[in-house]
Amino acid sequence: MRWALRGGLGALLCALLAHPAPAQAASFDCQRARSKLNRLICSDAELSRLDELVWNAYGERIRSLTSLQYTHVRARHIQWRRSRGLYEATVEAIKHEYHAHLAWLTHPLLWLDGRYQRTGPGESTAHVEADIDTRRPDLVELRGLVLLAPALPWHGTGYRAFASPGEAGGSRVVLQIQPALAGSDTRLADDCRFELAFAGDTAELVAAPACGRAFDGTYVRVARD
Repeated sequence: MRWALRGGLGALLCALLAHPAPAQAASFDCQRARSKLNRLICSDAELSRLDELVWNAYGERIRSLTSLQYTHVRARHIQWRRSRGLYEATVEAIKHEYHAHLAWLTHPLLWLDGRYQRTGPGESTAHVEADIDTRRPDLVELRGLVLLAPALPWHGTGYRAFASPGEAGGSRVVLQIQPALAGSDTRLADDCRFELAFAGDTAELVAAPACGRAFDGTYVRVARD
């Protein structure tokens, strides 16, 4: 499959080079472009502009991140750069991939994205995964797990309740969540709600009494598997 799509990319490149457009500014020197993808980028003005926008957005965004946030964003960005164009058979599909990554890099809550592990002596193992929703600037998709007997996996959409100015790496942001059992829409309890407050590389989870106290605690950013 990959080779077939690579062949399709080569055919697209040949078609574009048959009617070349002036080389545009991109995140690399078009005069030294060797790979099929880079040559394709240089031959398409819109794609070249998107490549430059992504390059600039990444450079601008990492300036405001903490060390741990930077490590996470850099890893995701490198993974994207290595995989872009591998599975897309059309120029429009590659442009769509660029637009999606640009939306991720410029999302106001990007610094929340990542994995957080609960800390504290005597605490049962628990973690929270945060994935920003690029469709909305105020939403974060959340998944969590508390290792009890049995384990309690949950998921929910975090709505930004409010934000206040903070240090580099993001403001203090509080999310309101109505958690459900993982893989379903079944609520953990009728009146169960979480408040998850992020600041820097930590998140403080406070659950309503109806949820029980298995979820409460301080969660600290860790590397994602």
